[in-house]
Amino acid sequence: MDDRLRVGGARGYVVNPRLVATDGEYDGEEACLSVAGVHAMRLRAAYACVEGVDVHGRPVVVEGTGELARCLQHETDHLRGELYVDALTGEGRRAALRMPRGARPGGA
Repeated sequence: MDDRLRVGGARGYVVNPRLVATDGEYDGEEACLSVAGVHAMRLRAAYACVEGVDVHGRPVVVEGTGELARCLQHETDHLRGELYVDALTGEGRRAALRMPRGARPGGA
């Protein structure tokens, strides 16, 4: 039985995910409820793969591209105690940290 899960609109769980592979580059706006109202452009891998277990303790692999890859990387960063703003540098970091808290991403 193949325990590889390819997510395409499916819902599921990955307990204790570990980022095991990335590839390419994908730039886009990122935000996080941990720093509500702050958003910034953030370069991420275009492809990401995580391994972990499901809610029953069975091995599971989730891989994705684009926004799913961004989410997989973003959430595994949290498990290492990192926020996406920690990786921002220069004017991008200064601009993000000057944003008023509670503002909506995209200025809406």
